[in-house]
Amino acid sequence: MSLMTMIFFIVFMIPITLGIIFLRKSKKFATIILSVPFIFIVLVGAWWFYETNHRFVGDTDLADEHIGDLTLYDDVTEELIESYGSYKKEDNINYDELFVFDQLDIGASVHDEIIYIRAKTPKLSTSKGVKIGDHIEDVTEKYGDKYYKRADMGMGESLNYVDRDAKIHLQFYVDGKDISYISMTAL
Repeated sequence: MSLMTMIFFIVFMIPITLGIIFLRKSKKFATIILSVPFIFIVLVGAWWFYETNHRFVGDTDLADEHIGDLTLYDDVTEELIESYGSYKKEDNINYDELFVFDQLDIGASVHDEIIYIRAKTPKLSTSKGVKIGDHIEDVTEKYGDKYYKRADMGMGESLNYVDRDAKIHLQFYVDGKDISYISMTAL
């Protein structure tokens, strides 16, 4: 019998069956037994929310953070766009404009400020020197242990650092033990 099947029987089937059996004898005891599956669901939901939410992780100082020469909240100018070569504009629901270059992506707000940067090449590094291809240990050594892990559909797992005062979210996407993408987003 698999672990999931055992958990299903122990947490759901046995308490529900016992609750129904004791319903006529003691309603108080039956109610307590029948509440076990619901308590389990609430606890698992709370654990998941805690593990995948940036509100429960400590702050990391990212005020001077940049990827390459780009910093969040800088103005998007023609000179800036032209300095990275040819690009495509793609539709994206999160950004007013998304400029897709060979080396990086830049998302702009309606106020023409950079609110998203994604590095796609090892040529661009963070302010602490982390770049694509580096190991996870390099990230935790330079940025510390105040991070949370998250799995994004289609992107894989990531280590996430947050600076609430500077309103910056820094993500290091991981492929095995190596960094595959680096993104920085305005909160």
